[in-house]
Amino acid sequence: MKDRILQFLASRSLSPTHFADLLKVQRSGVSHILAGRNKPSYDFITKMLLAFPGINAEWLLLGSGEMYKSAAEAAPQTLPLFEEPLPPSEATVKAEPPEETEKETGKNLKNDLATPPPGELSGLQHAAAKKTGKTVEAIAIFYTDKTFCVYQPE
Repeated sequence: MKDRILQFLASRSLSPTHFADLLKVQRSGVSHILAGRNKPSYDFITKMLLAFPGINAEWLLLGSGEMYKSAAEAAPQTLPLFEEPLPPSEATVKAEPPEETEKETGKNLKNDLATPPPGELSGLQHAAAKKTGKTVEAIAIFYTDKTFCVYQPE
């Protein structure tokens, strides 16, 4: 089975490290499986099949049939530079709000961002403290014209 996992990683151009991160398993565990030291556990196989629903379970377990259920799933997915693929259970359609232009709003959106309403940063600080016990040190906004603004709580 380790050879099939290696073949799958090669077909997706995945490193063992990235693969472990996607499955949310320990990197050392993947390393041991790929080296042949350990055999994949039931949990590992389940996580792999759930993270990659296009993979043919019969191929993975028994080595018979094709690697993917259909040819469309065989093509590796290309992702934007800073985006990780979501597990199927968390995958949703991301709807982005329509962008407002200066003509539509009648004002410069950059100027609105440059002066946040009073108390807005403390509200962010409060939300962060509730969830993680951490506080906001600074917020930086980078614009496409290579300028930026840094906001720091009072």
